[in-house]
Amino acid sequence: MPIIFKENITFLENIVGIEEAEELLKWLETHKEGAVDLSNCSHLHTAIVQILMVARNPVIQLPTNAQLALWLRTAFQDYLKENKGEL
Repeated sequence: MPIIFKENITFLENIVGIEEAEELLKWLETHKEGAVDLSNCSHLHTAIVQILMVARNPVIQLPTNAQLALWLRTAFQDYLKENKGEL
């Protein structure tokens, strides 16, 4: 399963497709302070990225995949500015 939900953190792993979008959105809406760990993620559907951008839950780890991490850092640029560059 590409998303593992815990009490206060969700782990997005491997390939996270559009099929997981609704379930992720529901979790983020009910866990406003819930953190997101992307460290083991290798691909995110753009719908998932958009959900993360709108929800603004803390992203505590970017992917270890350097290209994906760079792309997400750019996508989350405004969010990072609001949080003083911290993930």
